Amino acid sequence: MKYLTPEGLAELPAFANLRTDVDAEGVSVCDTVTGDVTRFAYAFSGTTLWLGANGRTYKFGWPEEGLEAGENAARAPMTGRVVAIPVAVGDTVSRGDTLAVLEAMKMEYRLEAQADGTVVEIGASVGDLVDLGHLLVRLS
Repeated sequence: MKYLTPEGLAELPAFANLRTDVDAEGVSVCDTVTGDVTRFAYAFSGTTLWLGANGRTYKFGWPEEGLEAGENAARAPMTGRVVAIPVAVGDTVSRGDTLAVLEAMKMEYRLEAQADGTVVEIGASVGDLVDLGHLLVRLS
């Protein structure tokens, strides 16, 4: 398989039991041993690839230029509507806690804290339509 990386095109070994197919509606990953197929919705944001399936969101990539080094924040991975922000300014959160839930492409994307911290800023409200990269929640 070939993948586009910041260093250019790289060839990486394929997983022996997995086959991937990409089309306009998403990415299909098939386990060739069991026959199980998982469909992932996907979106690109600069050098970041977002995959969503079964109520989970996966982020792959490298930090984009312009982001503060070490920024601890949840930003919109794509244009969508904010459906929940279960935290408030001053709340203490742990790594993995849900900071915001965004609905896009008929799927909900749960954005989690990447580190422990305290909520210092909330940049959107439930019901807001936000663009790619919009600050949802910032932690200290």
